Amino acid sequence: MSARAGVGLMFGIPRGGNPTDEMQVLGLVPNRPAALSGRIDVGDAFIAVDGWPVQNKEVRDVSEKIQGMENTLVTLSLKKAGTGELYHVSLLRKQSQDPEDYQPPDSERADRSAD
Repeated sequence: MSARAGVGLMFGIPRGGNPTDEMQVLGLVPNRPAALSGRIDVGDAFIAVDGWPVQNKEVRDVSEKIQGMENTLVTLSLKKAGTGELYHVSLLRKQSQDPEDYQPPDSERADRSAD
């Protein structure tokens, strides 16, 4: 049986934001599926996971939706920062081999998650 895995995406509500604000991409873990896609940028608005809207959801719940069995696909819907262009990207979930992958810098935002 495969283990649960993610895509290396750090996201959440920006520090000082309201819980009803859009979640944003706060960081991408190098050499993980989200970063390797070349399509996702820090600051992009996070809209949905496999068609499930993330607006007004708890970060922990969204994180659970992104995670899944290793080597399965998850489709993320995002909006480009600046242009507002909606786009979708399908990523293959992979386990991280390095526990340091998910250590955000001290300056990172408070309400966030990494998957």
